Amino acid sequence: MRKFWQFFRDNPDVEEYILYGGSGGSKSHSTCQYLVELLFTIPDITILVTRKTRPALKATTWLMVRDVLEADGYDEGRDYTLNKTDLEIHVNGNVMRFTGLDDPQKLKSSSYNYAYIEEITEFTSDDLFFITNTLRRPRTDGRKNQLFMTFNPVAESHWVWQEKVLARDQGRSALVHSTHWDNPFLPQSYRDKLE
Repeated sequence: MRKFWQFFRDNPDVEEYILYGGSGGSKSHSTCQYLVELLFTIPDITILVTRKTRPALKATTWLMVRDVLEADGYDEGRDYTLNKTDLEIHVNGNVMRFTGLDDPQKLKSSSYNYAYIEEITEFTSDDLFFITNTLRRPRTDGRKNQLFMTFNPVAESHWVWQEKVLARDQGRSALVHSTHWDNPFLPQSYRDKLE
């Protein structure tokens, strides 16, 4: 979606992208599209995509990224390879790894250039600490390693608001809000249900 592409393009040097809003706002799909572009255009990178559990991850972002690959005309075997057992996508030496984070210790000794946390409100602030600490893989292109976070609105008392959104460092983070009205691809019947 144009709104999110502009958001990413306007904030190329931030360390954190925070996308929040209601159902159907395209925050997750747009993030997956952007990460696929990075996977195919920036050499020597690794990307972590995570949700709290592997079953939730497989049912959402794993399928979403594969849909994006197909919609963009990429061909499995020619343009990329899938490791369905380990939930990995490989492109010219780059890796996008999908990991359920029911146990944050799974990330010990891991290093990434990008991390995407889908539904960050499922996680704890300690989980976020572990994930952020994996963004230490060296780069040769001068870019920063970056974190992407998406979530639906939650109570203002939730740690996400206190620690990551309202208290964010304006120089390090970029924030965007969306609703289903920002997504021109939704059917009217779905909009009616949301309204």
